[in-house]
Amino acid sequence: MSEDEFNAVIREFANYRRTGIFNKDAVHFEHWYRLVRPSRLGAGPLPSSRGTAIIDCLICAKPSLPGSIYCARRRKFVFGKYEHQARQAALKGAWNTQQDGFLCHYTNIRLDENDTKSPWYVSFDHNIPGKKGSLVVSARFMNTLKANLSEEQFLAVMAELARHLDGAPFDKRASKDQQHAPIPSGPSRSSVPP
Repeated sequence: MSEDEFNAVIREFANYRRTGIFNKDAVHFEHWYRLVRPSRLGAGPLPSSRGTAIIDCLICAKPSLPGSIYCARRRKFVFGKYEHQARQAALKGAWNTQQDGFLCHYTNIRLDENDTKSPWYVSFDHNIPGKKGSLVVSARFMNTLKANLSEEQFLAVMAELARHLDGAPFDKRASKDQQHAPIPSGPSRSSVPP
């Protein structure tokens, strides 16, 4: 990201923490570039499906692919991937029926499921760094910003960066303070209007 893009993200995230609304249009990603490395896990085409669907997708409740527990749109995010069960749970928690897509855990914005180079592409974040099974679905750029911070540290750093952009000196001890309010939940993820 450019400095302007980074500052826009910080300001918009601070606004989201105050109001519960992240304005996606306030951040213009002109310089975002994320090299997408091919993964050995799940490499190659998905196995072909034969027969008829007998159950609904465990993530979105739409008809699954024949012989699968997922529909074609969701299957690519879990089939042959690490932490299969944690991914399934994270995707199910992020699914929004009204928007027919996944919402970012950190911004509540509908994510891109197709463009792997998009900053808004579906990404899996360990909200506790390195802890298996602690996955949430987030926008790729938010996952990149959070890096190896815990969710509490990340929220503290983002708040401190916003204060700094408003002219206050940056307090590097802010990330050590673990007592910050949770991300605003607003309406439930399944009832947020498009």
